[in-house]
Amino acid sequence: MQLQLKETNRLDFCELGRYQDFENWEEFKKFFCNGSTENLKEENHFLFRWDIDEHYNIWTGEKEGYELRLYYIDQRLGEYHSCVIEQITKEDLPELKAYLQKSWKYLQSIWQPFLYQEGM
Repeated sequence: MQLQLKETNRLDFCELGRYQDFENWEEFKKFFCNGSTENLKEENHFLFRWDIDEHYNIWTGEKEGYELRLYYIDQRLGEYHSCVIEQITKEDLPELKAYLQKSWKYLQSIWQPFLYQEGM
């Protein structure tokens, strides 16, 4: 999959709910991931959806680039929360892609009993 810096084209919408704002990918990793996305435990921060959207300045209405929205469930607490990273760049994409792939593998592992049961 080629991850691109453009809007995610989805037919549905996901509400942010309780969320945290981060200025950029580095700030997200520093404060939310203790420096690295490898530190996130899926049982606490199960990423079930992500969206890339155009980011606009709230005061001027001018487009300033792209933002990333990450939607999580804390499986141990049964809580839903989101993170908004206000600016992502092309330089962030390789690391972001690796993080999304890791999350995708975890999601597949959760559904694995269904796949084996159905013979898929």
